[in-house]
Amino acid sequence: MEIWSVDRIEGNTVILINSEKKILDVPISFFSEPIAEGNVVIRQAPEKFSVDFEKTAEKKRELFDLQKKIFSDS
Repeated sequence: MEIWSVDRIEGNTVILINSEKKILDVPISFFSEPIAEGNVVIRQAPEKFSVDFEKTAEKKRELFDLQKKIFSDS
């Protein structure tokens, strides 16, 4: 199972990045649901990705907690 993060969306192309900083450009048609920057996605097949809503929410919580820590320690 390949896990990627949506770095950005440029027109009909989704730019993905993984934990090893590898970048992958895929057509937006490879996604069956709406996607947004920051979503965590899983490659289901060579031309099929799906959003992992649980991992996306977890990632957002971690980033929010880090942001709170940074600004409360200043």
